[in-house]
Amino acid sequence: MHVAACAVFEGAPPSHDELIEAIESRLHLVPRYRQRLAFVPFDQGRPVWVDDPHFNAAYHVRHTALPVQAETMSSGASPGGCSPRSWTGPSRCWELWLVEGLSDDRFALLSKTHHALVDGISGVDIITVLFDTSPDPMPVAPADHEWVAKPLPRDAQLLADALLERATVPGEIVGGSALRCGDHAPS
Repeated sequence: MHVAACAVFEGAPPSHDELIEAIESRLHLVPRYRQRLAFVPFDQGRPVWVDDPHFNAAYHVRHTALPVQAETMSSGASPGGCSPRSWTGPSRCWELWLVEGLSDDRFALLSKTHHALVDGISGVDIITVLFDTSPDPMPVAPADHEWVAKPLPRDAQLLADALLERATVPGEIVGGSALRCGDHAPS
């Protein structure tokens, strides 16, 4: 399940690189967007969010243009389609599309985020931090600040943590099978 949004803007669009730079300057405000799921060995616990050591914002940000004849965009249409995502490998739980070529000198940003990253009203996603309209906007990361992923946990640590949770949290005793693609992931 994905949460999608379409925002249409007047004027010239930013370049693909400018958009990626703007996103990278605010990712510290939504750290989950740099994470992926790690699965507990032997399906002994729920997947856990871990920093993606191979995170690359450019992998998530796409750039496209509508044909000259296109006059409107369907709010339900996404260039990214609606294909299921694999939970293994590089996280692709979110995408942002810069769409040029709208009529009347406009462009659009399409956002598609897996529900595991944002859940309705309580979810903060990348669009929220990119378009901060508050009188005191959230700070951008300093130009010299470079994000470094925390080391990935080893399988033995994931298993030990899951077994400890199962032993200490009553509701977990009944559980024990990991989620697979298509199920709801932990938030």
